[in-house]
Amino acid sequence: MHNPKEIAQFLDLENSTISGILERMENKDLIIREIDENDRRYIKIDLTEKSKALEAPVNKVVEEVNKDVMSIFSEEEKQTLKKYLRRIITI
Repeated sequence: MHNPKEIAQFLDLENSTISGILERMENKDLIIREIDENDRRYIKIDLTEKSKALEAPVNKVVEEVNKDVMSIFSEEEKQTLKKYLRRIITI
């Protein structure tokens, strides 16, 4: 479980942007927003079973797209691209 502020920081988005996204996700029954019983200022976000069921199909599509995109590169180019992506991640 996470809160909206943590999600916004992780995605490098404004809290107001995340609030709108979370509201739409809740309306589609993809998340549950709950007030923390220990600190009423803290909102917890959890996934619903509906959203958890989407994980495998979405991962499959992502894998297929990655495979298609990477097919245009030689093995050497793939390794170079991966090296640069790893460098970007550490920034």
